[in-house]
Amino acid sequence: YRFMRPDGSITWVIGQAISEKNDEGQVIGYIGTLTDITERMQAEEKIRQSESQFRMVWESSIDGMRLTD
Repeated sequence: YRFMRPDGSITWVIGQAISEKNDEGQVIGYIGTLTDITERMQAEEKIRQSESQFRMVWESSIDGMRLTD
């Protein structure tokens, strides 16, 4: 999920929950957690941007390029 804080910043979280049932099997509530994954999402976005930049440079290069390991 994505939450916007009052200051306008975005926080990303993963939510997990299980239902709590009474003796008759009826759902009476939920127990769950929210895990902040904002740093992970920011890192993934930086990787996407870097890959996009590299691809653009590679595809628009007039000179030859070679990748070596």
